[in-house]
Amino acid sequence: MADIFDQWLQESPEHERLVKQEELILGVTERIWAAMEELGVSKTQLAEALGTSKPNVTQLLNGTRNLTLRTLSDIAFALNLKVKVRLCKTDDEDHDLWKSWQHITSVPRLGIPTHMNDGEEWSSPAKAA
Repeated sequence: MADIFDQWLQESPEHERLVKQEELILGVTERIWAAMEELGVSKTQLAEALGTSKPNVTQLLNGTRNLTLRTLSDIAFALNLKVKVRLCKTDDEDHDLWKSWQHITSVPRLGIPTHMNDGEEWSSPAKAA
C-alpha cells in the first residue's frame, strides 16, 4: 500500500500539495479535539459557545466542513486559547505540527479550570475573562 501511495505522491506536485493540505487540516483538528478533551469541553458546550449546532462542530472537527481562520479564531476564543501560526521551511523538523502543548490556566467562558502544555506554535492563555 505504501508503494502505491508513494508512487501516486510522486506523480505530480499537485498530489503532494493535496497531502500537505490534509496534514494541516488533520493536525489542527486533532489539536482542537485534544484541547477539548483535556479541558473537558464537549462538542455541545463548544457549539453553544460558538452559537452554532453540535452537528456543525462535528463537521468542522472531522474535516468535512471548511475550517476557516475566522472559525479557528472563534474556537480558540471559546476555549480561551489563542492561535499562533508559524511558517517554516519544509525541512525544519523542530517545528512540526505534532508538537506538545502550552499551558492553559482556565477556560472562564465555559467555566472549566484546567491545564495543558504546548510547543512554540500554539499558546495560551488568551486573556482572563
